[in-house]
Amino acid sequence: MRRRTPYLLLVIALLAVDLWSKDAAFTALDGYEENPAVWKHHDVIDGLFRICVVRNTGATFGLASGHGTILLVLNLIVIVILLAVFWRCRPGQWVRATSLSLILAGAFGNIYDRFRFGWVRDFLDFYVDTHHWPPFNVADACIVVGVAVLAVILWRTPAEKKSE
Repeated sequence: MRRRTPYLLLVIALLAVDLWSKDAAFTALDGYEENPAVWKHHDVIDGLFRICVVRNTGATFGLASGHGTILLVLNLIVIVILLAVFWRCRPGQWVRATSLSLILAGAFGNIYDRFRFGWVRDFLDFYVDTHHWPPFNVADACIVVGVAVLAVILWRTPAEKKSE
């Protein structure tokens, strides 16, 4: 357990940053009001980045919108699998443990929103002119970075070591 403590602290820290940042954005822009169709926003870097409030009923980047119950169940299953894989990390697999910590933090952050609100709070909006990347949050960023790092690890690990 002791060797896992730094990673568990990382999960808690990232979860705290995610929940705090979502609450700060939604409170500052009155995103908890009853009219979710209105995208309130504040330009940070004109023409590139703004803080906005979006109620995401889908998965990361709004995929599968309107399937909240299914996504909630899938999130719970993924968390259980990730925890099992995380617990099997051996000493020296710090990159793998860190990437799993990022994914777990993001999953916990978004599942908290689904339980509390029935949707996920997104607020980071990057764009060029009128072309927008789908709004996302800190949890989504943790998931994407964690999955990317994990994919590189798995891609670069020889097949005989993957089965260990």
